[in-house]
Amino acid sequence: MKIPVVKSGSFRSFGVVWLICTVVIMLLIPSRSFEGDMRWWKEWASYILYHPIGQAYNNPLINYQPGFVYLLKLYGILCHGHFSSNSILIKQLIFIFDGLAVLLTGFLLFKFNRSPFLALIILFNPAYWYTTILWGQCDSMYVFFCLLSIAALFMNYRMLAVSAFALALCVKPQAVFIAPILFILMLPELWSKPVKILRYTLVFTGTLFLVSLPFILQGNGPRLLELTFTAVDRLPSISMHAFNSWYLLIPGKDLVWAPDTQLFMGVSLKLIGLILFMMAMSITLIPLIKMVRRGIDFGSAVNAEVVSLICLTVALLNLDLFFFTTQMHERYIHAAIIFSGIAAIISQRYLMFGLISLAYLLNLDFLIRNFQLPEAIYKAPLPFNEIFIALLFLGALIIGHADLYRNSTFKEDKEVEKRIPNPEITE
Repeated sequence: MKIPVVKSGSFRSFGVVWLICTVVIMLLIPSRSFEGDMRWWKEWASYILYHPIGQAYNNPLINYQPGFVYLLKLYGILCHGHFSSNSILIKQLIFIFDGLAVLLTGFLLFKFNRSPFLALIILFNPAYWYTTILWGQCDSMYVFFCLLSIAALFMNYRMLAVSAFALALCVKPQAVFIAPILFILMLPELWSKPVKILRYTLVFTGTLFLVSLPFILQGNGPRLLELTFTAVDRLPSISMHAFNSWYLLIPGKDLVWAPDTQLFMGVSLKLIGLILFMMAMSITLIPLIKMVRRGIDFGSAVNAEVVSLICLTVALLNLDLFFFTTQMHERYIHAAIIFSGIAAIISQRYLMFGLISLAYLLNLDFLIRNFQLPEAIYKAPLPFNEIFIALLFLGALIIGHADLYRNSTFKEDKEVEKRIPNPEITE
C-alpha cells in the first residue's frame, strides 16, 4: 500500500478544524442524561464545593477516584453552586477529554504519515461520545490518559508514559487493563537496565502520591485505598448490563441480579470468567510478545504499522476483559473505540471498529434510551437485543484477532528490516 505524503502544515489545519468541531459539539450538548448518575454528580459536587477537597471522602457516598473528584470541584466552582441550572457544564468539562483524545489521535496520525483529518472519524462516531454527551459519565477521562501513555511510548517518552498510566488509574481503576501491554513494551529496557525499574517505580508512585496527597493529609488515605481495592466485587453480578459472552452462555436470564458466585461443575462463574479472560489475553498478546522478542526497538523504529498493531492489541485486550469476565458494566468497553479506530484508520480495515462501535452504541442506548426512539423499536427482535449485541461483540473479537495475526509485522524478519525508522522520534 502506498503511504500518503502528509504536508507539514496539515496538522495546524487539522487543529483549527478540530477546535471548531469540538467547541460546536460542546455548545450543542443536550441537557438529557442518565439521571441516576447526574443526581450523584450534583450531590457530590455540592459537598466537595463547600469542603476542602481532601475531605471529599468524608462523604461515604463518594466512591470515585480522585481524578473525578478534582473535576467535580472545578464544576462546583465554575457554576458557583447553581447545579440545577448548569447540568450541561459537567458534561462539557468531561467532553474536553474526548476532544483531547481525538487531537492526540490526529497528532499520532500526522507523525506516522497519515492525514490527521482522519481522526474526525472517531470524533463524529456516536459510540465514542454517547457515554459523555448523552449519559454524563466520565470514562473518556481515563481513556485519554491511557492513550497518552501509549502515545508517549511511541515517541520514547517513557517517564510520561508511566506517569500518564498512573493518572489513568487515578480516574478509574479499569485503566489497569493496559498494564500488560506497557510491561511488554518496556520489558527489554528494564531487562537490560534494571536501574530503570526503580526510576519508573518512583515516577509511578510519585504521581499517585501527588494526586492523592490532599486526601492523605486529611486522613482519607485508608478510605482511598479501600475504594481502590474493593472496586472488584462491589457489584458482584454476572453482568451489569454488559451484553457479553454471558448473555450467550446463559440466554434469557436477567444477569444483573444473578450473583457470579454461582457454581458450574463446582467452579464459580467469576473464576470461569477470569480463566476465559486469561486464555483470550494470551492469544491477544502473543503477536506483540513475538515482535518484542525479535528486538524491535520501540524507541527508534516505530512506524505506522507498529502503531496500528499496538492500538489493535489494546482494543482487543479491552474487549477480552469486557467480553469474558463477570461484573462488567456496559461502559467498560469504551477504550476499545478509540484504539480500534486508530488501528482501523492506519490499516484501512474498518470492520472491527464498525462492529464494536455498533454493539457499544446499541448496548448503551438499550439501557437509557436517550436516542428517544419509539418504544416498539427497543422491544423489537432487532437491533436492541441482548444476544444480537453480544454476537456483534463476538464478531468484533474474532475479526480483530484475524486482523492482528494477519498484520504484516508478524512476517519474517526480512519484512521487518524493510521498515523505515521515524527520524523525528527523540531519545
